[in-house]
Amino acid sequence: MSLDRSRWNRLGLVVTVMTVSLLVMGFSLNLLAAAESVPTAETESTGLLRVADVVYSYTVYLPIVTRPVGPYVDNFDDTMSGWYIGSALRYNEWCYDGDCHKGDEEVAFMSYAQGNYHIYVPLTWHGGGGDVDTWFVWPAEVAPLPDEYYPLPENYCIEARGIFANSKGEDDPYSAHWGIVFGASDDLSELYTYQVNANETFAALRYHNYEYPGNRQPLSGAEINVEIPIVGWSADSDAQLVANRYNTLRIVVNGDTIRLIANGHQVTTAYVPNIPRDRIGVIGGSWEVTPVDIAIDYFKYEPNCTE
Repeated sequence: MSLDRSRWNRLGLVVTVMTVSLLVMGFSLNLLAAAESVPTAETESTGLLRVADVVYSYTVYLPIVTRPVGPYVDNFDDTMSGWYIGSALRYNEWCYDGDCHKGDEEVAFMSYAQGNYHIYVPLTWHGGGGDVDTWFVWPAEVAPLPDEYYPLPENYCIEARGIFANSKGEDDPYSAHWGIVFGASDDLSELYTYQVNANETFAALRYHNYEYPGNRQPLSGAEINVEIPIVGWSADSDAQLVANRYNTLRIVVNGDTIRLIANGHQVTTAYVPNIPRDRIGVIGGSWEVTPVDIAIDYFKYEPNCTE
């Protein structure tokens, strides 16, 4: 699906010019109406008084003009649109046949290709010696919104369309998942997400103390990468989720309430207090089966949207 991002940009520019023009016209009329003459007395050299006109000076307070912004749309045809491209690294320690290594290794790679934004997680053990552990990898990538879109308003909608590009059908790759980050802290330590998986179910998940590029919470119970279900993984046959076809996800945020929509069908609503409104974006990755290739066809953010 290809959305015309330039159309929205042109529409926003027209609205901006019209708004500023009206404000300037109104300000000019107010100045003309306010400039009135006030009679004062002035002494002439003869000692007599004559009347002169004196125009008062003015302190003018200009209104603050806020540029109305329309939807932000990226159909990923422009590889320079600003989404992150490159590797995601994670620290790993491993030994193979007595040869031990430790350090950062590439566990995911982000790129543009054929009008899609890709999140790719490679094979679980590759290189012949078990040099990369890519279980439990789900990088969250921030949408490069222009500054005028912040702060996020009380109400907004986000929509994205994606596919498990290497899927052969249901449950493949098993438990791989992708979705929308509909709210995040500025440092991405708190993520609120709406996702689907290759098992053809959906969920809304919060990640507390998220560390890029994602991981399972440590077995020690340390408060890192804690996954907190907002809406647990659920099936809805009317949503017609299919692993090896494009699925369209849409979330409507109205204050502290969210509506989850999949392929045009509302699957559920939920009350979610204290949604962070510093960042939005996409997320996706693996569970225990790799490789995973997630292709996202477009991303659309609509401020002040209610449905």
